[in-house]
Amino acid sequence: MKRHLSIDFGIFLTSILWPFGGLIASIVNFRSKYSKYSFVIASAFFAYTIGLEGDLERSCGEFYKAANFTWTQIFSDFITLKQIELYTPLVTKFVSSIGLSYKVGFIFYMIIYSTLYVNIIGLLLRKFPSKLTVYHFLLFFGVATYFSFRSFISIRFSTALLLFVYSFLQTVLYNKPRYLLLCLLTPLIHLGFLVSLPVLPLYLLFKDKLVIVFICFILSFFVSQNSFVSFLESKSVNYEESVINDKVKSYASEEGRASLESRYENEAKNATIKLAFLNNLDKLMLSILLYTLIFLFVIRNKLVDFEYYNPYFVLCLFLGALSNIMMNISNGVRFLYLTDWLILGLLLLLYIKNSEIKIYKIYILVLIPALLILNITKAVSAHRLLSPEFFYSNFFFAVL
Repeated sequence: MKRHLSIDFGIFLTSILWPFGGLIASIVNFRSKYSKYSFVIASAFFAYTIGLEGDLERSCGEFYKAANFTWTQIFSDFITLKQIELYTPLVTKFVSSIGLSYKVGFIFYMIIYSTLYVNIIGLLLRKFPSKLTVYHFLLFFGVATYFSFRSFISIRFSTALLLFVYSFLQTVLYNKPRYLLLCLLTPLIHLGFLVSLPVLPLYLLFKDKLVIVFICFILSFFVSQNSFVSFLESKSVNYEESVINDKVKSYASEEGRASLESRYENEAKNATIKLAFLNNLDKLMLSILLYTLIFLFVIRNKLVDFEYYNPYFVLCLFLGALSNIMMNISNGVRFLYLTDWLILGLLLLLYIKNSEIKIYKIYILVLIPALLILNITKAVSAHRLLSPEFFYSNFFFAVL
């Protein structure tokens, strides 16, 4: 007992004095009680020293712009639907009002982000036996690192995604449906998650209707772009002076899609070979994991404990259908990350008792190296986010 306490305290102390060392220690001792606290501290320091890239540059600019807003203006815009996303304006206003820089704002964002992340990993880990085989560990590591620091570039969407995943895992794994209420907060972080809210009542109504939900999932592949865009435009007419209508015009209208597609094409042309490889590999993995739902449905009767995870599978089917539909608009592919991370979690949990079932074992043994290669490539491509200071310094020296 004393030995475990000394290890826990050592990990925590290391994260204070040397955050990067604390990060390594928390990963190596991932079952330690204090590892998640060390991970959050190291993540916060990473956010403080992070290199500005992509959405982070825009977030930095928005920080100083939003800092000029009054509290009254923020809530007035929310009430009149001119701005539904309260998360970033509230954090920005709070940090700027006490005279702190955007770096401190990033720390706030990362504390929420990393706390949700480690708790999601913890929810999955609690289902695992105390001893893991090599393949169980590699799959667990692959699932855990699929969604990582690189995703912090998209602060709002990634944080909303983590909150959505956390609330649903509490529901489907631990029978705590009250956590679904947290999903209602996701549009306040990123407006795009408004489209995910219908999944909540659908899940509660059809969580025991696997075949019906699977048919809906298959039908979602055939939803045309024109029909979906027309539906969005017809609904947004009721909110002409709101941010909802603005977003529909930006992402779903013909002009908006053309503008965004032009931007993505320019980014693809300017991408390095390494980044182009990552993007293609990422797209391939996203598609494979989505079609994995069909594979699991076909072999479900061969899998031990599949009935226990049936509600989890139904959730993945609903989100898979949502992802298919959302791919009809610009940047809608992002919802595949939500779906696919939950699918990976399901594959991980099913592997605990199905590691000897031949067809499932072969699939997992092929998936593990592919997943690890993708995650390593993601980590390498994120090098611009990592400053030298992150590896050797700590908060005390960085602030001085």
